[in-house]
Amino acid sequence: MEAAVAAHHGAVFRLALNQTGNRADAQDVTQEVFIKLMKSFTAFRDADHLRAWLLRVTINQCRDLARQAWKRRVDVSAEPVVRPDAAQDEVLDAVVEHPVWSALRTLKETDRAVLHLRYVEELTIPEIADALSCKQVTVRTRLRRARLKLRRAMEDAGGVRGGASVGVTDGIGGLQ
Repeated sequence: MEAAVAAHHGAVFRLALNQTGNRADAQDVTQEVFIKLMKSFTAFRDADHLRAWLLRVTINQCRDLARQAWKRRVDVSAEPVVRPDAAQDEVLDAVVEHPVWSALRTLKETDRAVLHLRYVEELTIPEIADALSCKQVTVRTRLRRARLKLRRAMEDAGGVRGGASVGVTDGIGGLQ
């Protein structure tokens, strides 16, 4: 269990943060995912199967969080939060406020998830298909459509001009 947490905590937290847009919610989701792992009697074939399972559970937990009635009534992300460890979080804050991440937040959850898994977690098409429980052709289609939507969102926000493509240095890598 400790090895799984050490190996996959970062990926689970990053995906949760990408899906929720809120550090506290991402921490809650991450905790719930590893609690589910502790309670699970699933036998994993290998490390890739475990990773796919964790990412799938993370996406499901994020969906559950979004469906909660109190979450719809109160937008806690709009409230300023004072954190004692704010200095340690400067790098993460800079990444979250990057124009690409801002554009990503305008996309639907499924589009964000497939882009995140491909370009941040660097999963292959078969690994993404396993994590999302869908066919590889579906993953390719979702990736293509999500890239187009991201490009349009960047253009609308002024982040990409005149048909230029989102480049490798935009924080996600290779969205061309």
